[in-house]
Amino acid sequence: MKEKSVEITKENLLEFVESLKDRLKVSKKDIMKGTGTFDKRARTFFANKVRKWFHHRFDVAPEDYVFVEGDEYNIKKEYRKHKFFNSPTNPDAAIIAEDIPFKIAIELDHGNYGSNVRMALAKASYSVLLGKTYDQAVVFFFVDSPKRQSIFTKIEKDETDILDRYKKDDLNTIIHII
Repeated sequence: MKEKSVEITKENLLEFVESLKDRLKVSKKDIMKGTGTFDKRARTFFANKVRKWFHHRFDVAPEDYVFVEGDEYNIKKEYRKHKFFNSPTNPDAAIIAEDIPFKIAIELDHGNYGSNVRMALAKASYSVLLGKTYDQAVVFFFVDSPKRQSIFTKIEKDETDILDRYKKDDLNTIIHII
């Protein structure tokens, strides 16, 4: 059944991105298995599936809004220009609605340790901090081992406080553990 299409607004884009966490959880096995690097598999999946979901939700040409690094519809050059210590800070994907304007940087990352989460949050937040290119950053962090999943579901108060600070202020960065 096709979703009822809605207008592209900041609120509807954020709601769409929020809905991705559940869709990605259902699709996690497809993303984690296969050949090639995690980055390549995750970006390919994102390009194919998320564009399809975006089209169903908004009834527009998704290639005008959903961009993925290394894809036919790569992130536009003007959104890939920032560096930190001479190192590019390009997100893995982006949803860019220039007509609103509202731009979301998306980091697709994986690992088994807290240090992997810290790095993913830092990388994503640079997209917002450096030059204000993006208005929002979202991390979809895939836990590699099912045995390690519990580490990321029992979040301590200090960790919650830090994640809440990432959501506010100048960072505007959200993380979803998949």
